[in-house]
Amino acid sequence: MDNQHDLEELHSDTKTTLSYACYLAGGCYPSQLLDVRARKLVVRAFCSELATRSGFGMRQKTMRDRWSQLVELTAATPTALGFFKVDGGLRGLAETLNTDHTTLFRNLKTWVDRPCPLVRTDLGSRSDRQPLRWIQIPLLTDCLIWAAEQRARLKSGQPGALNEKTIFYLIEHMIPMGITPSSNITSEEASGLMGVIEASKESVSRGPETLEARIRRLRKERREKFRKIWRKGYEQREERRRLAAVA
Repeated sequence: MDNQHDLEELHSDTKTTLSYACYLAGGCYPSQLLDVRARKLVVRAFCSELATRSGFGMRQKTMRDRWSQLVELTAATPTALGFFKVDGGLRGLAETLNTDHTTLFRNLKTWVDRPCPLVRTDLGSRSDRQPLRWIQIPLLTDCLIWAAEQRARLKSGQPGALNEKTIFYLIEHMIPMGITPSSNITSEEASGLMGVIEASKESVSRGPETLEARIRRLRKERREKFRKIWRKGYEQREERRRLAAVA
């Protein structure tokens, strides 16, 4: 099994998509659509507790830290776009991330084997003896391209284009859900979507601590409800026993 050329070709295709966005923006450079600030905002959203812990289910801090390093690595330049070409195989990547290669392999396997993979690699089975050469974070690719396309629409003055604040608000709050908005979303649709996010009691915009507090509260309410049901049943049984004794 050899996925090297698949990821390499996908990276090339993704850069072509970015180039087209640059063309739509009037022929700007990739660094103008995905500048340092823009990439930092996306990376910060991907590395937040809300995304890593609540959205992606990473309970261990060491795994979240390793994930953050990988995200930063695959968004280090405007044309990285969620990809990284590995030098030195798995051990080389482990050295780059300053971590143990065995632990890194387990983490990668966990992320790759998810129903909706957080990571794609060209790492074959052990029998293939194929070294790791390419790695991709698909959702990061989607988010960076989406941000570039929306900023291109804004720069070119297209009607209904989203402003900067809206673009990064939607990225921040939809990453934990594992999705990106439609590429053709209008400002009116975005406003409605933001309203739904803000209004929802289970909205990710409330943060991981508040969400966990809400879960604890719901559990407490459920226990209290069951306690009341049990108490009512107990009282009814006692009343039946009392009436039976009187009869």
